[in-house]
Amino acid sequence: MTVTRDFKCCAGCPWCADGCCIYPIYVKDKFGQKLGMTRQLNYWCTPHMGIFDESDTLIYEITGPCCPCQTPCCKGDVDYPIINSQTRSQVGTIKKVWTDVLRECFTDVTTFSLLFPLDLDVKHKALMLAAVFLVDFSIFEQYNKGDS
Repeated sequence: MTVTRDFKCCAGCPWCADGCCIYPIYVKDKFGQKLGMTRQLNYWCTPHMGIFDESDTLIYEITGPCCPCQTPCCKGDVDYPIINSQTRSQVGTIKKVWTDVLRECFTDVTTFSLLFPLDLDVKHKALMLAAVFLVDFSIFEQYNKGDS
C-alpha cells in the first residue's frame, strides 16, 4: 500500500475543502492501482472528512468534535466515528488516544487507534488507515515557525 499527499499551499482550510484547497490523501495498492482517497469536506465547526473509493464515490464520512483539545483537565480520548454514507450506520472509529500529561503537553507525539470490523473489505481498511493520517495532519499537526 502506498499513501501519498501532494503539497498545496492552502491545504487544510475547512472552508475551501471542495475547491483547489482540498487536502487529499491518495491510496494505491502494491501494483500502483488506485484504491481511493480520503479528504476534507466543507465544514464550519466540526471537522468533516470523506473516504472515497477508486471511482471517487463517497463511501464513508468522518466527523469529529468541535474542540478536539486534550489537556490535563480534559484527558479523555477524542473519537472520530466512521459512518457508512449509504446506511448512515457507524462502521468504525478513529480515536485520538490520551497518553499522559508529559507526552501530550511537551512532545509532538500523537497516538491513534483505528477500530473497524474484521470482515471489512481490505481496500476499505487501507482507506480508513489513510484517514487516520488525514485526521492527524489536518487537526493535530501544526506548523511551527521555528522549524525549517
